[in-house]
Amino acid sequence: MSLSRTVSLGVLTAIASAWAVCLTVPGFWLVCEGPSDILPIIPLSPTGSRILGVLAIAMGNFVFMTFVADRVFPSVMRRQTVSNLEMFMIGVMLTSFLFLLLRVLGVTAL
Repeated sequence: MSLSRTVSLGVLTAIASAWAVCLTVPGFWLVCEGPSDILPIIPLSPTGSRILGVLAIAMGNFVFMTFVADRVFPSVMRRQTVSNLEMFMIGVMLTSFLFLLLRVLGVTAL
């Protein structure tokens, strides 16, 4: 592996890891704590904030799997397990986004 490829892989890994952490940590906070008086920007019910937290956690996991794990361990990509996990995370993201959209639009059957 050449030096420029190693450096660019390291930079990509660092940036993508920070991006994944910036998505996952607030997601865990929304799932565990929910909305509070500290952050009145998010006018969601506790259920809506939990759905938003699950969406953020799924997005963080997907970013980490796509930009870090697939590039650092390319031999694992040959197995079908990794792509199945990535598709599962995309499903979780789409489902939680749709639930959040329905909550914001006022559908109360959820």
